[in-house]
Amino acid sequence: MRVIIDSREKTPININLNNYITEVCVAKLDTGDYSIDTLQDKVAIERKASINEIVKNITEDRMWNVIDRLEKIEYSIIVCEFPLSDIYTYPESSGLSQKIKSKLKITPQFILSSINHIIMCGIPIIFAGDKYHAEKFINDFLCKIIKKHGL
Repeated sequence: MRVIIDSREKTPININLNNYITEVCVAKLDTGDYSIDTLQDKVAIERKASINEIVKNITEDRMWNVIDRLEKIEYSIIVCEFPLSDIYTYPESSGLSQKIKSKLKITPQFILSSINHIIMCGIPIIFAGDKYHAEKFINDFLCKIIKKHGL
């Protein structure tokens, strides 16, 4: 059984699937950042490292093309490495300089509206709070799918 990490993933998480013997490989995935070999049409995990990444993504057409593809995948999910509160406190939570923050036109309401749209498309979004908990969640999620499919 092999877990695939998308080749464009800049700082991948550690894959540790406990009792499952796992090979991890890096390859280009059409959808998502993580999947399981032979189940790429059923499993896609999209990871967002920061509020800034998701804000950038929701303002690009490419992200909405990804959402269209995720809708068709049985086990698709978006895992955010930041807390939900980062959306409500944006742009203060962004870590950007005051000069850049003063030029931003994106509001927390716009971000929430986009998040709600994604959820209404049937794609769950997990706000894990930090990288450690996102990694733990992704590994647990992959284990559940492997177990369900008898791999």
